[in-house]
Amino acid sequence: MATETRERGNTLYKQGKLLEAIKCYEEAASLSPEDPAPSSNLSAAKFEIGKYLEAADHAQKALSLSADESPSRNKLNLRLARCHLYGLQTQKARAALDNCGDFPGKGSIVESLAVIDNVKRTGTDPQRLRRDVLDRLPRYKPCLQDEPEYYTIGHDEAESQFDSGLAAKANGNSFLSFLFCGIGDARHLLSTLPQIMLHSSGGAELLPKELHFTLVDLKPAALARILILLRLLSQLPPYEDMTSPAVEDVTCVISYLYIGHVMPPFVYKAVSRVIQDLIRVLEENRAKDPMLKWTVMPETTRVQVLEHLRYWSKPLDNLYRPENIRHLVKTNIKGTKMSRMRNGLSTEGPTPLTCEEDEAAFDAFTITPPPAAFIKRHEPEIGTLLDLMRSATRKPQERARHSAALDEYINRHWKTNMTLIDFAWEARKDRNNDQEAQFLPEWARLTAMEGEHVSMLRHILGDYNPSPLPGQKGVIQMLGTYFFLVAKSLEHIRRFSNLRVEIISGEMTDVMERLRYGCVEGRAVTRFSASFPQRFDRIHMSNVPDYIGGILGPLKYARPLLKDRDSNFQYRCLLNPPRFKSQEHFLSEYVLLSDEQEIRDHFCAELFDQYDGQVSRPSGKDFYLGQGYWAWKPSGDTSKLPWKKLMPRPRLERWLYAHFLKICLPAKRDPEHGAAVYAPLNLTAFIRLLLHLFERGYPAHWLGTVIENLTSASIKTTARAPRKEVMDVEDVNTVYPLRQISVAP
Repeated sequence: MATETRERGNTLYKQGKLLEAIKCYEEAASLSPEDPAPSSNLSAAKFEIGKYLEAADHAQKALSLSADESPSRNKLNLRLARCHLYGLQTQKARAALDNCGDFPGKGSIVESLAVIDNVKRTGTDPQRLRRDVLDRLPRYKPCLQDEPEYYTIGHDEAESQFDSGLAAKANGNSFLSFLFCGIGDARHLLSTLPQIMLHSSGGAELLPKELHFTLVDLKPAALARILILLRLLSQLPPYEDMTSPAVEDVTCVISYLYIGHVMPPFVYKAVSRVIQDLIRVLEENRAKDPMLKWTVMPETTRVQVLEHLRYWSKPLDNLYRPENIRHLVKTNIKGTKMSRMRNGLSTEGPTPLTCEEDEAAFDAFTITPPPAAFIKRHEPEIGTLLDLMRSATRKPQERARHSAALDEYINRHWKTNMTLIDFAWEARKDRNNDQEAQFLPEWARLTAMEGEHVSMLRHILGDYNPSPLPGQKGVIQMLGTYFFLVAKSLEHIRRFSNLRVEIISGEMTDVMERLRYGCVEGRAVTRFSASFPQRFDRIHMSNVPDYIGGILGPLKYARPLLKDRDSNFQYRCLLNPPRFKSQEHFLSEYVLLSDEQEIRDHFCAELFDQYDGQVSRPSGKDFYLGQGYWAWKPSGDTSKLPWKKLMPRPRLERWLYAHFLKICLPAKRDPEHGAAVYAPLNLTAFIRLLLHLFERGYPAHWLGTVIENLTSASIKTTARAPRKEVMDVEDVNTVYPLRQISVAP
C-alpha cells in the first residue's frame, strides 16, 4: 500500500504536480514510518517548491532511517547541504558536505559557500552593501551624450494629484505623501496645492495633519528653478489682495520666471535678487531661514542646486542675448506647428478671453507684454511703443517703423530668462562638437526653447480657468491670478498643516529604490527624519518611463512605494504612442507579458481608470489619440505567491531568458524614427528582476540555475532574441523549438 502510494507520488512529481505528489509522499510516510524512501521523496519535493528548511528536516529523517552502507546516503547528504545552503545555514551545509564523499555536484556547493564567506568578510551591513550597489553600478547602457537635455517647459495639462480619493482620507490625523518624478516645471505640484486648500474651506480640521511632497528630477537646474519659484511664492505679501501693486509685482515676476524666455528689466532684477538670496541661504545652510523650515534636500542636491544658482547669478554670454533667444523660440514654434500638421494633430484651442492682443504681440515680437499697471509703474517706455504700434493698424509703413523701434527696444532692454539655460548641458551637448555648427547662424547653436505663451497658459491652468478681475486682461494677469491662488494655498497649508517639501536630484528609479531601502542621503540626520515617508499616496512620473525601459521600471520600483490602500502611480506615454496598438501590446514590449492577471500576480499592480475606478483599455486608434495618464493601483497581497500562481519552471526560464536576450541582443533601432522605442536597460535590470521574483516566492534554486546557465556561456531555451523593434503579444507568447544558444561575449 505504501509503495503504491509513493509510486503514485513519483508519477505526479514527474508531471510537475508537486503539491499533489507531496500529499502522496506524506501518506506513504504515515503508512510506512520506518521506510526512508517517502522521507527522501518528501525532501526532494519540498526542495523543488523552495521549502528548504522543511526539505532539510525530511532529508535528515531519511538519513536517520537509512543503513550506514546505503548508497543513497551521499545523495541525501548532498541534498541536505543544498537545503542548508539555500537556507543560508553555512555551517550545517559544510557538515553535510563532509558526509557525502566526492559525490557529483559537491564542487558547486563548495564554491557557493566560499562566495558567501567572501561577502561576509566584506561587511555584514546590508544597508552599506546595498548603497555600494546603488552608487557603483550603472542602470543603463552607456550613451555618447553623457549629459541629459534640460527640458524647461512641460507639455502636460496641469492636473491636481489631490483627487476625491485623497479628499476622503484627508483629516486632522492623516498623513498624505506625494512623489513627483521628473518634476520639470512643477505644474502638477502647483495644481495640487489649491485643491488641498479648497478641500479645507469647510474648516482647517479637513487639512492633513502632515503633508509631504518629494520632488525628483534628473536635472538639478530644474530643481534650482523650482526653489526660486517657491521662494517667490512664499514672499507674496500676506494681507493684500490681488489688485495690490505689491502683489501684482510679485505675481508678474513669477509669471515671467515661469513662462518667459525673455523678461522685463524689473523682473530680471527681482529674480536676480532672489537668486542671490538663495545662494546666501544655501551656502550658509541657515536653519533659521523660514523657507528651510519646510524644505529639505540631500547635501549632494544642495551642492548641485547651488552650482546652477551661481551660474544664473552671473551676466550671460552675448550668445544668449534676447535677440537670439527670441529668434530661436519663434523658429521652434513654427517647426512644432508644422510637425503637428504633418501628423494630423489638431491645432491649439481658442484664444482665452482678453488674450487676443497678447497673442498678436507674441506672433509679431515673440514676447508677452506686461499688464498696463505694471508698465505704468516700471516700464512706461514700452507702453508708448506698444500704443504707437497698435494705433498704426491701417498704416503699414508707420506700423513697420514702430514695430522696428519696439523690436530694438526689447533687444536692448529686456533680459533673457537665465533659469531656462543649463550651462552643464550647453557645455556638453552634441551640437558643440558638430563640424557643421560653424556654418549655422548664431541662434541655431542654442538649445531649443519652447513656449507659445497663450498655449502655455491653457496647459498650466488646466482645470482652473480664473476670469480676469475688473480692469485686468492678458496672459500675465491671468497667470498672475493663478499664482496668487497657489501662493495663498501654500501659505494656508503651511499655517494649518505640517508641510515638508523634499527636493532630490537623481534618476527616477534610482531614487525610488533608495527610498524603498532607506538609502537616500541625509534622510536619517534631518529634523524630519522620524516622519519621512517610505510609502506614498500618489506617485507621478510624467513620461519618464518612455526613456528608461517603459512600464517595467515603475512596476519594479514605484509599486513597492505605494501605500496599501487608495494609492496609485501614474505615467504617460508621450514619446512613442503610435508604435502600440493596445495596452497589451505596450506590456508585451516592455514586460514580455501581456496577460493582466500575470501582471497582477507578479507585480501586485492593476491598471485602472483614475476617474471612474474602472480598468481602462483603449486600443487601436483610440490608444494613440485618446491616451492620457495611465494609473496603476495596488492589487493583491505583496507576500510570497502561493505555489499555484507561480509560472511553471520551463515557462519562467523562457521568460527570463527572453529578457536576457532582449537586453543583450536588442533589435536594431532606427535612429531617425519620430516615435523611438528605446532599449536602454543593462543587465542590472535583469538581476533586479530575479531579486523581485525571489521576493514574490520563486524558489532560489530555480533562479540560481538560470544564473548558473548564463554564466556557463550556454543556455538551452525556447526563447529567442527579439526579431523586430517593438514586440507584440504574439511575439512574447511564441514558443520556439528548444535550442542550445551560446551567450558567450
